[in-house]
Amino acid sequence: PHPAFDTTYYYSLRPDAKESSLTPLEHFFLFGELEQLSPTALFDTEYYLELRPNLRGASISAFRHFIEHGYKEGGSPSPFFNTDYYFHPDLRALKFRVNPISHYIKEGQGESRSPNPFFDPDYYLSQLSTSDKKNLKDPLSHYITWGETSELKPHPLFDTVFYKFRLAKTGSQPNGLLRHFYAIGFENSFMTHPLLEPGYCLAQLPYDGDKPDAKLLPFYAESTYGATKNPHPLFDAKFYRSQLTADVPGHINPLIHYVKTGCAQGLSTHPEFDPKYYIAQDLDPVLKEGQSPAIHYIYHGAQKERWPNRTIEQLTFKPRMSLVLLIDKPEFNFLSGRILAVMSQLYPRWRLSVIVRNPDGSDGYQYAKALAADDSRIDWIETDDKDSSATLLNLALERSADEYLVFVDEQMYLKAFALLVFVRQLNRNPDLILIHTDRNKNDPDAMPIEVPGSEFNSLSARIFIGPLACFKRSLINQMGGLGTWHQTVYNKHFLTHYLHQASSNSIAHVSEPLHYT
Repeated sequence: PHPAFDTTYYYSLRPDAKESSLTPLEHFFLFGELEQLSPTALFDTEYYLELRPNLRGASISAFRHFIEHGYKEGGSPSPFFNTDYYFHPDLRALKFRVNPISHYIKEGQGESRSPNPFFDPDYYLSQLSTSDKKNLKDPLSHYITWGETSELKPHPLFDTVFYKFRLAKTGSQPNGLLRHFYAIGFENSFMTHPLLEPGYCLAQLPYDGDKPDAKLLPFYAESTYGATKNPHPLFDAKFYRSQLTADVPGHINPLIHYVKTGCAQGLSTHPEFDPKYYIAQDLDPVLKEGQSPAIHYIYHGAQKERWPNRTIEQLTFKPRMSLVLLIDKPEFNFLSGRILAVMSQLYPRWRLSVIVRNPDGSDGYQYAKALAADDSRIDWIETDDKDSSATLLNLALERSADEYLVFVDEQMYLKAFALLVFVRQLNRNPDLILIHTDRNKNDPDAMPIEVPGSEFNSLSARIFIGPLACFKRSLINQMGGLGTWHQTVYNKHFLTHYLHQASSNSIAHVSEPLHYT
């Protein structure tokens, strides 16, 4: 009777209407409208009323208000149907003038237009059988009424299995996964795919004093940003694009291509990750058909010390590295990303001590803690505000017996090759006691440290040690650990004392950046 009226859907809400002598539209206006029912899956009555509470108890139904007034005000009919997104950019002139549901049913779906950024109609349809596609009114209605509860993926970057796994870690079991994302996950920077980490993406943007809000990242798939930035430590966008054939469009989003095609083709996500070499090892659990080797490595293989390539496995010296992460000023929505950056290290032989001061019990905190509990290499320590930073760092040193220590700043996202760079330096020179990155000399926190055996008043004799360095435990122990005045190992007094034990050839400098902040 009307493009925005789905008779089959309405009958599913009022089966008795089938037996009525009234037409479906007549039945709706006489009965369904009074009950605030919707005649289409594309209109969500409760969602619309939440945005317009003044309509509750009004003589006009939410649906009638939308088709007579709401769309002319730019209103969206459902969390799954964003009017502003649907009409942007080439249909902008139609906004406020054309009912978006009607346009989508009559024209938009035939043009594979999407009513929201996390619904890819062609990708969704590719998961349906031929019989399922028969009598399909439109892809989005099918997803809302059937696909969401069946855990079909609405978009290449919305992995329903992963999102359900992420929510289960914090005890959440929503009825609809994408619905939950729009209500809660979107605002709180929840990951929607195991290779799309919001904090890591944001950290690559140049800092100008005000980084964009993380909730903008769901639009990663729609912008040129997604085509050039790395969505995850173990996904190098530039390297991935170098593997594509000339017929692949240059503007394509590398991660979307990997999910749709590249994974099945055996393409690699990182220059140091060889999927064929990884798969050839004894994997436990076994890699499932269609599963990404890189994702398997992060959550399973690295813990069992399966190696990402032959060169790394054949290193002569493979020490276990201890990392210490002190969370003093928590941003719990991003804490899981910093832990994942460690879990994604191409050198898998490490232990991590996470020290959390004043945990807040938030969802982000619970998820980060659950991730740590799943990885036997991670030690989770909670404390109150009474302990000094030096006391907490000394506690972490006591609980880990490894000789090489890396202290990670709480604002830091390690690149996937960070530990590997340190280990390769140690293979070149096992006598190193300090491997350090640079700190910008113009940084107000930068302090020059004297190089052993040199004149301190000589500029060339000074080094500016960056916020990521590798130390030797035995030398720190000889110093008696960190004193209460040492708030960090990057304290100038501590470093000067530590370097008095060094010789000129026992310090190595790494020029390439090993992290984002």
